Amino acid sequence: MMDVGDATDESAIVDIVPLAGRMLVIKDASIWQTQLADSIDPGRTNSDIPNSMQKLLARGSTDPIVGRTLLQANFLLKKNLLPARIVPEVGLEVVLALLKELDAIDRKATELSTAVKQIEDQYRGTSAKGASLRIPAIGDTATRAKSFIQGADHAVRTMWAFVRVFHPELQNGVAWFKLKARLLDGTDQEKALAPLIDAL
Repeated sequence: MMDVGDATDESAIVDIVPLAGRMLVIKDASIWQTQLADSIDPGRTNSDIPNSMQKLLARGSTDPIVGRTLLQANFLLKKNLLPARIVPEVGLEVVLALLKELDAIDRKATELSTAVKQIEDQYRGTSAKGASLRIPAIGDTATRAKSFIQGADHAVRTMWAFVRVFHPELQNGVAWFKLKARLLDGTDQEKALAPLIDAL
């Protein structure tokens, strides 16, 4: 037995995502990675090794990003729903990586929004002194923009890695038009998905 969580999230466990050698425990406002002592030390050569838990993200089941990625993937990626060649755990690992990328991007956007609001508040409190007006500035907008764009690029590449879980014949380089062509050559169900690629 083990208690999962901390003072910032004492809610009940909402879902569990099994991965290789560990489990993700989803709570209302956080996601935790847990490892049982048996998975850390399968031979049980050291009886003092405890179960472990690590907070991965400060967002959980109530967060829309978590719902649209990890929780939805955990619901859909079931062995009985997929062809035998697809390993659900591989897909879940990729979705977890995508969730981490989206979390980082969202935090960057929130930080910028907060900084802009602070600048606006400073500007409202200023008045012209003589013939000049002091205008506040964030100062590092280029760095912030570059970091955000790089994060978005990583997220897109991770999305493509998820596509390749289902279509490993596609190349590593992101090419949505190739996926669309692959779907149009597939079953009726796959053809019905092809128009969705245009939204990407």
